[in-house]
Amino acid sequence: MSNMNFFKRYPLLTYFVLTFALSWGGILLFIGGPDAIPSPSEQAMKLLPVAILVMLVGPSVAGLLLTGFVHGRAALASCWLICSSGGLALVGMRSRS
Repeated sequence: MSNMNFFKRYPLLTYFVLTFALSWGGILLFIGGPDAIPSPSEQAMKLLPVAILVMLVGPSVAGLLLTGFVHGRAALASCWLICSSGGLALVGMRSRS
């Protein structure tokens, strides 16, 4: 089974694995690897706001990656169009025919 077939067959599992890997991988890259985890609380508190921001980016990036893997470039273009043209408020305003 190729990767694309796996992503299409198990999108929820793929999303959670990607989210976990991106969030925790981003933290480890940000602090400099598992050996550089700060132990003094003052040093850890200085890194906390940026670490939280890095962890919050993981689900968004995973969602965009999975959208591209499962639905292709057209879906990513549609996401970009919706976000750049005023957000999700426009989605509910479409005519229903």
